[in-house]
Amino acid sequence: MLTDIITSDEPALRDRPLAEACTGLSREQLLAEAAALDSFRRSSGNLYQRVRALFFLNATHRFHLPVLPGGNDGHIPFEGYRHLLARRFPEAIDSFLSVQE
Repeated sequence: MLTDIITSDEPALRDRPLAEACTGLSREQLLAEAAALDSFRRSSGNLYQRVRALFFLNATHRFHLPVLPGGNDGHIPFEGYRHLLARRFPEAIDSFLSVQE
């Protein structure tokens, strides 16, 4: 669903706010959408779409998932944090995703 917003040629769907698209989704559904976005951003050949997927992932994890019930206590793995400090972003993301699963 969220990848459809990114890839759509129709302005009505493409310009839909992320907050509107996330409204009503359960935690499991939102995590599934985030996994689909991550897979999409890793495989897309279009730079604009990859960047937009990253923005969607950021907003999903920062604003939409924390307010849903059933979340974690906000701790992040130290290994991922070390990767962030070393500017090794793909490794940090992989570390965070492994703990999330």
